[in-house]
Amino acid sequence: LEAKSFRAAKLPKIDLVAQYAMFARFNNYEDYFRTFSRHNAQLGASIQIPVLPDSQQEARAAQADIEGQRLRADLSAKRNHVQGETRKAWQRIREAESRRELAKLDLDVWREQISVLLAQADEGRATLRQVEEARFQENERWLLYYDARYAVERARLELLKETGALLAAVR
Repeated sequence: LEAKSFRAAKLPKIDLVAQYAMFARFNNYEDYFRTFSRHNAQLGASIQIPVLPDSQQEARAAQADIEGQRLRADLSAKRNHVQGETRKAWQRIREAESRRELAKLDLDVWREQISVLLAQADEGRATLRQVEEARFQENERWLLYYDARYAVERARLELLKETGALLAAVR
């Protein structure tokens, strides 16, 4: 718009001019002017035609065009950056969800292993030490599962932060 306004400076301009006034009776205009009219209105036009072309206006228009192109390039670069970061955030979410699913499956395996060992301990085929080691491994798997769930939530929050929807999600 700025460039268009600079280029339009070399075109003729026509302005509409209007004025209205209402005179008071106490000024005694009626005594001096027999054709006195209290309501006074004027309507006219003002025409301006540039005679000499101004090279500065064209230079300013070119400078405004260059500034507009720079702003468009900056916007495009920022948009590409945000798109790339958003894709990376989605990829991190998918990876974190895969790790969480793997941790859940590993936890289920160890829970089943404990059930088997408890049944074997009841039959006398497994020792108490094996059961306790399996419980220790199960606790480790619980920690890994909780860490994986935390990683998923953190990745989702990073995506919300990247897209600018974090405050809306918190509210």
